Amino acid sequence: MGEPAPDVISDAYLRKKDGYGTDILIVDDEDSVRLFLCRLLDSRGHVCTGAVDAAEARRLMTEKNFELILCDVNMPGESGIDLTRFVCSNHPETAVIMVTAVDRPDIAETALEIGAYAYVVKPFKTRELTIQVANALRRRNLEIRNRRSRENLEKMVSARTKELKISLENLKRAMDGIVQAMGIAIEARIPIITTTIMSSTSVKPFSSFPNIFYLPAYNSYNLKEDNLKYLNISQHN
Repeated sequence: MGEPAPDVISDAYLRKKDGYGTDILIVDDEDSVRLFLCRLLDSRGHVCTGAVDAAEARRLMTEKNFELILCDVNMPGESGIDLTRFVCSNHPETAVIMVTAVDRPDIAETALEIGAYAYVVKPFKTRELTIQVANALRRRNLEIRNRRSRENLEKMVSARTKELKISLENLKRAMDGIVQAMGIAIEARIPIITTTIMSSTSVKPFSSFPNIFYLPAYNSYNLKEDNLKYLNISQHN
């Protein structure tokens, strides 16, 4: 059976599917909004922490890992946009949702471009925000799994590439050894190589290789090994 449409998602479904018990940071300079969001998400089974500005949010992030941050845009000091940019760059496994009264398409587009998962405009409906939180946590989990799979694949490819490189190097050394051994074997056999049977009645050396001799004019197929052992073909007088 498929998942229910967003407009009929029940509270039980949200509490089960949106990362039950996840740590959420609420960053808003308005006490009433911050406390309301904390109570709302606490009631859905999350563990919420509040921060009055970006500076406090940064400090809290050094003390604890948050799965999700809900952040206002306009705050004293550092803006929510700059904080979102910092979070997306330095905490890639933390999702960010902008919750603000600033209803400007250009700011919303900027927030989404730098990595925010959603842009919720105040005043918002409770169900709308709850669904956005559930979707953000679900998307975060998928992205983390995909990132882990990609990292594991890259590690596996790197390890296989290293193994292949070692195998190729071993094969090259083996081939070099075979070629060297063949060269040594050929050099060792040069004094006793039987060359093409020439129509001659005496043993004659090659002009270029004085240690290699023609055999007398015998049929090479009928030439016996016993006849060869009496031929002195290692020296030429």
